[in-house]
Amino acid sequence: MATFLPHAWPGYFPINDKIKFDLKRLGTTFLGASGAVICPVIILGGILSGVFTATEAGIVACVYAVFCGKFVYKKLTWEKFWIAVYDACKTTGMVMMLLSTAAIYGYMFARAQVGTHLTSWLVSHELSNIAFMMIIMVFSLFLGCFMDMLAAMMVIMPVLYPVVCSLGIDPIQFGVMFCIASVVGAVTPPVGSYLFIAMGICDTTMTRMIKYVIPMVLITAVVMALIISFPGTATFLPNLFYG
Repeated sequence: MATFLPHAWPGYFPINDKIKFDLKRLGTTFLGASGAVICPVIILGGILSGVFTATEAGIVACVYAVFCGKFVYKKLTWEKFWIAVYDACKTTGMVMMLLSTAAIYGYMFARAQVGTHLTSWLVSHELSNIAFMMIIMVFSLFLGCFMDMLAAMMVIMPVLYPVVCSLGIDPIQFGVMFCIASVVGAVTPPVGSYLFIAMGICDTTMTRMIKYVIPMVLITAVVMALIISFPGTATFLPNLFYG
């Protein structure tokens, strides 16, 4: 069954085509894409406003996309719809198999009390706050390679949070750093659930994807180092809005 990709649509312009920039064409294209642009607005607006959860936002976005494809752009046929469903099932099945394996790692880490042992070791060495955060960052990156981010949070956060507060580290700073590290771990092998999702969507291979991931990981590592060294980079906005 053919893969449902944008180049199958009439009027799609390949990236390698040399098209002269035209402001009128830009405006027309933007207006034509306005229906699709509203989709992320619905997702983020609904989640941030509390109208629905992230899972419900995905369902609403899918229904809205089908509506736009059928009645706004009028290019979505039943054949293309079932191709899209077929591709979504393949990607979902692949990711769920990865997450099921990651859940086993999460169970093993929890049974072995890795978080408790790590915390005991860190406290016994009386490290500085920056050294403490650096070690947690490296451990979070490692953990994210083998576990889903939510599972990693359930294993590590309840144990580390009291230690973080006792050391005087801002919980927002720690939370932002931990979330970024876990997500970066999710785009690196061997599990790399987000990486496999992107591979399924783009219909490409790990070898082609990884060369684009490495620069992003390095840049994100620099960002995490800045968050650890300068807590204000993570706490500025929350303090500005909430005092």
